Amino acid sequence: MGYRLVGLLDALLAFLELSVSPLTEEIIFRILPIGVFFMTRALILERRRASASWRSYLRTSFLAVLSPDDAKRRLGIGSVKDSGFWRSIGRGEWVMILFTSSLFAASHYPLTSTWEAGKVASTFIQGFVMGLSYIIYGAQAPILLHWFFNYCLYAYTLGPIVHPELSILRALNDGLTLALGILSLLTLAYLGASRLLKAAHLSRRALNARRGIRKTRTCGSMEHEI
Repeated sequence: MGYRLVGLLDALLAFLELSVSPLTEEIIFRILPIGVFFMTRALILERRRASASWRSYLRTSFLAVLSPDDAKRRLGIGSVKDSGFWRSIGRGEWVMILFTSSLFAASHYPLTSTWEAGKVASTFIQGFVMGLSYIIYGAQAPILLHWFFNYCLYAYTLGPIVHPELSILRALNDGLTLALGILSLLTLAYLGASRLLKAAHLSRRALNARRGIRKTRTCGSMEHEI
């Protein structure tokens, strides 16, 4: 009974830590680095505006950190809401997402940790998704998403410790998580392949159009010479 109580207390403490960590980790790994990047970029653009004032600087700074997409929309540099996903996210933003995702993944695999090496890959994907959600939807999105992963999913691990008869829920959760992961990878592969095929089709049409123009010009010049 004593060992079970100690295990329950350890699980509850871990549950509490996982419920609080989304706020601190998202501030450290997402909001601060990406937010500072956006704020610096936004202030440079704000300085070029003729109507810039200290109030506009302050508003732009807060908006760039709390909602990068709204800051981009305010400065007229192409937001997801106006220009779509692919056209609005620039190269520098992709670099910041990959950089912060790598740091986030590496932080979950220190030398003294019990995490396995496979955790790095899954954590990198999780950080990548949360980085995109921050840029598109604002600071609240990655915090809520991270909290969902930690709080709701760990509840299925804590359940069998409190009530062993609930162990079937953990098995169902693991199976559902695996199925959703495979489905997500297949969906991403399908979308990527569709985009590549579409780009190849458009480039082929453009090449055929250029060939048609050259052929028309050649025929026209021959007729002119005759």
